[in-house]
Amino acid sequence: MLFRSKASQMGKRLEVAIAGVCDPALHLASATGVPFNVDETAFAGGLRGSPVEMVRCETVDLEVPANAEWVLEGEVITDELEAIGWHSNPVGYYDRVQVFPIVRIKCITHRKKPIWHATMEMVPPFDHNYIALLPVEGEVLSDLRKKIPEVHDVAVTPNIDRKSTRLNSSHVSESRMPSSA
Repeated sequence: MLFRSKASQMGKRLEVAIAGVCDPALHLASATGVPFNVDETAFAGGLRGSPVEMVRCETVDLEVPANAEWVLEGEVITDELEAIGWHSNPVGYYDRVQVFPIVRIKCITHRKKPIWHATMEMVPPFDHNYIALLPVEGEVLSDLRKKIPEVHDVAVTPNIDRKSTRLNSSHVSESRMPSSA
C-alpha cells in the first residue's frame, strides 16, 4: 500500500512481480511481522539456512526467487480501481464488495510443467488463515517465554480468538498463568 501511494503521488505506475509457489521459507517470511525495511528474502534465507537465489525479471526492473514455479510481471495502475465481490477479507469472512487496484500483466514465465498450490476457500476460516498463523505462533511463543519461562508451546487459531498454551511445570502460580480464553 505504501509503495502504491508513493507511485501514485509521483504520477507513476508501480512495477510488480508476483512469484508463486516458492520455497516454503519465503511464504513464511512474507507472513512474518518483520520490521519495515527488513529484507524478507534475507529473513527467509536465515530460516532455510542459505541465501535465496534471485533472478532478474524479463520486463520489469525487479528480482524474483529463482525457484518460483510461476512469475507474473506487470504494473499496478495506481489511478484505476475495480470493485469486485463477494471477496474474502483478512479476518476470514466475505465482503459484498472490495475495491482493488488494476494490475496489468506484461509477462508470465514458468518452469516446465509448473505446479500451482491451492487452498480450499469455502466456509471460514480458510486454509490460508491457518498457514499465515505459523509465524504468529512463533512470535507469541517467543514473547510469552520471555515473560513466563515455563510456557512450552502455543497454538493460535484463525482470527486469534482462541489461544492454547502448554506449560512445562504445574508449579506456576495462578497469577502468572496465561489466559486460554
